[in-house]
Amino acid sequence: MTTTDMLDRLARDVAAVVPDVDAEVSHGRYGDGIGGFAEPKQIEFVADRLDERDTPYHAIETEVPYPNDTQRCDIVLETDTGRLPIEAKLLRFNRANGDIEPTTYDSIFNPLDGSLVADATKLATSEFDTPGGLLGLYYERGDEEAPVFDPHRLAEKLADDAAFWFDLTVEPAAVVEFTGLRHDIHRQGAVVVWDIAD
Repeated sequence: MTTTDMLDRLARDVAAVVPDVDAEVSHGRYGDGIGGFAEPKQIEFVADRLDERDTPYHAIETEVPYPNDTQRCDIVLETDTGRLPIEAKLLRFNRANGDIEPTTYDSIFNPLDGSLVADATKLATSEFDTPGGLLGLYYERGDEEAPVFDPHRLAEKLADDAAFWFDLTVEPAAVVEFTGLRHDIHRQGAVVVWDIAD
């Protein structure tokens, strides 16, 4: 299975488990369901649920140290060809109360350390077996308001920005939608994944 195929499968599997996790997690500080939780907790919830499934998630790890650094990678999967590292971010353009979240755009597209596009370069220069990929948990409002950013366009823009800022090929691998979540604002969304070229 290629990295792109693995990331595509991961996107579909994460999108399948998000509603299940949402139905089970207790009331969070910012509302019911998974949508109001912070990024590390959401990744933990999803990884734990994937770990209960069959391979390739039986050995899923979170917060794994980089081989050549003290920083940690959000998710690492064991595959037939080695360890597949994945950096993840929440892509929430609205706060739990519905207001615009002003920091989200920078957390995705700012070319400085800490953004999703910068994470692509961190993976590309790491000593993992493969450059791996990126995963975004995208949420949008469930009411009539138009989304701040369409997830398909977001996927394309990140790829364009990686090429512009870092001369790095980052290809959108999948955008898989999910719906029916309990949070008042974060009621639906998508899992967006990108493949970082060798």
